[in-house]
Amino acid sequence: MPTIRKQRSSSRSTTDFSGISNLPKDLSDLRLHFSKTSVHVVRLKKRTNRQPGQSYYEKEYLGRVVDGRYYSNAEYSRLFKRGDVPRTLPKKPAPKSSEGLTSSKNIKEIKEGAPSEGGFSERYVGIGPLIWKLAEEHSLLEDLRASFGPLKALILISCVIAQIENGSLVARRFEHWIREHLLPFNAPMADGELSDFFVSLGANQTEIRDFFHRRRARADKRQTILFDSTTITNVSKGIELSKAGKSKYGGFSQQLCLSLLYSKTTHEVFDACLYNGNGSDAVNCAEIMERLKLEENMRDRIYSFIMDRGYFCKANIEAASKTGGRILMAAKKQPSWVLEAIAEHRDELTGFEYALPNHLSVAGLTVAIEPDDQPRSSRPNIPVWLHIYRDETAASAEKIKFFKQLNEYRTEISAGREVSPAMEEKIGRFFKVEQGKLVPKKRTIDDCVRNLGIFANVTNWACTAQEAYELYSQRDEIEKVFEMSKEELSADPIRAHSTDAARGRAFLNALTLTVSGILKWRMSKELADTLKRTSNNEMKAVSLQEKGLTFRELVDAFRHLSVLVDQSGRSRFVGTTQTKLLQRYCADLHLEEALTEVPEYCSATYVREQAALQADAS
Repeated sequence: MPTIRKQRSSSRSTTDFSGISNLPKDLSDLRLHFSKTSVHVVRLKKRTNRQPGQSYYEKEYLGRVVDGRYYSNAEYSRLFKRGDVPRTLPKKPAPKSSEGLTSSKNIKEIKEGAPSEGGFSERYVGIGPLIWKLAEEHSLLEDLRASFGPLKALILISCVIAQIENGSLVARRFEHWIREHLLPFNAPMADGELSDFFVSLGANQTEIRDFFHRRRARADKRQTILFDSTTITNVSKGIELSKAGKSKYGGFSQQLCLSLLYSKTTHEVFDACLYNGNGSDAVNCAEIMERLKLEENMRDRIYSFIMDRGYFCKANIEAASKTGGRILMAAKKQPSWVLEAIAEHRDELTGFEYALPNHLSVAGLTVAIEPDDQPRSSRPNIPVWLHIYRDETAASAEKIKFFKQLNEYRTEISAGREVSPAMEEKIGRFFKVEQGKLVPKKRTIDDCVRNLGIFANVTNWACTAQEAYELYSQRDEIEKVFEMSKEELSADPIRAHSTDAARGRAFLNALTLTVSGILKWRMSKELADTLKRTSNNEMKAVSLQEKGLTFRELVDAFRHLSVLVDQSGRSRFVGTTQTKLLQRYCADLHLEEALTEVPEYCSATYVREQAALQADAS
């Protein structure tokens, strides 16, 4: 499209086109405009301001003149570099906007590639065949097609492959990266078209919810669900949910809140939602729990939801319980009913009787809490069980830290230094002045020491303190998921300029986390131990984790995997030695068929099917 700029008229232009070939037929209103390095062909349109006597010319840049020949903007970009320097190899033209996602011609041309002189075309496939096989084994492809349709499903799984292999998914880079790689969806896709795809994805929340519902329905009836939220930054103020908040790196930034339901049992994301940034965790729980409550298949399932103390409040305990699931939530000490129970039972935690068998430094006991129907009461109106713990190791470390702090307070006052109002309030809590001397408040300090190392959990079902402790210890898994999302997949900051685009990117990130989580589980010792218990040959199952291979090293090992495609559409993997090594990795992942043969999306038949699919979509 021609470039349009507003500019005052300049004397550095002329209407003399003599000696220039290939010019447009209509030369009216055209000018030659001379810049420092190039000669431009522009069309001048006079515009008048509202104030009388003021006007300006709007310049529409149509192309450039090089060596006496006119080239349109598209032709110039394809044949020349900056400064009118000819390209060694002409740049392949980008697809027209009307041909981006709906042109069967583009799909066939890109997928088949341009055969070399030997009649073959080499294309990178990277980790694509492994992800494709994994998605088939775990029915991800089937659920994506059922929820989004065949076309969107191919785009989504291709974006997942790109994000895992590159560690990010930047639209402007994806446009060039896709030209060298053979993906399930491999039509030319400009950065604007990929952004539009995310907008259309996020605008239809019904499809996203249907996909997550299918994944939950497909999972086992017993599930351990981790629920948590994290803050992600964004660079655009066009996202309605974006709010300014304090950054952990200092200063303030625009923020969004991302909440995830993550299954510890199947290692996949069961739901993902974006909320207003700079908010409280406690307000993000009710919507997802209400959505789960409406699912018919929840009635015969046993879901155990694990949440940190950020979600601890009466409303969330009751909302989560209405789903029919089991709730395990870290408790805050501020509510009166929690403080009373701790004060009553904390002295019992010092004996051997309540020491947890597998964690002897931790003692725990369980207290049944009766429901309270009073609206203003902080106690839930359903029966709950409060599990109170004391960690002796943590108590010792906290006691040393606490005494150091008290000593600093005493030193500050004794030296006569000025202190802040906040510190003065803390000092007044633990010290008093008698006869001009600073005297510690022994009773207050002893009471604080007795509470050191004490923490509590709440469940809505009867279980022992040890069961609740061991179940809650699994919650660190979702912290690792958030870390992977931000560090390995570059999901923070989120690259979107509207709320719908942000929601679409959040869903893609959740889908990538699902694929990565399943792949990591297949690499782990956990799967190998399971297979050893079911196999007679214990030496047969050895995980990649036991061999010292990390997730990123596995991805990098597949990075240069490529296929040769001949003119008839037949394809094969390149490099026998490399392929054999990767086949051993696939065998360790128990996905032996991933590299047994070239994936179906590399075949000529698949190309024709997708071309027909694109034609139907258009």
